[in-house]
Amino acid sequence: MEQGQTINAALSLGGKPIAVLRLSERDLRPRHKGVSHHTLTALTRVALGRATAVLPELTDQAFLRVVKHQLDESGVSTRHDIVTASGCEGLGLLARLNLRVTSMGRGPEEDPAFFLAAAAAGRVAAGLVSGDGV
Repeated sequence: MEQGQTINAALSLGGKPIAVLRLSERDLRPRHKGVSHHTLTALTRVALGRATAVLPELTDQAFLRVVKHQLDESGVSTRHDIVTASGCEGLGLLARLNLRVTSMGRGPEEDPAFFLAAAAAGRVAAGLVSGDGV
């Protein structure tokens, strides 16, 4: 939910907010499968203005269709700009630095979409800072 408020703050200060989609391929709870209901609520009910929501490049095409359907069905894809970016470099960096990260007890090997989404959003944000992106 905080992401919606952060988007509002960035917009009010003249910034270009980047939204991270909380994705999961492995969470067994239906409300967290695909795009988390928290993310959908933050982007459709809390965020008052337009942000760039970053969809990571996903190899599982069936899962990608589910995610795109959720973004369309919820209205996120009409309220925000959806861009696609790779998160692979971010995961590679974690591995090279031997950093172990988890979310809900799962690491990048068990639920790659979650970590790819964060890394892809970071890549887009870095592109904005360097002048190469969105």
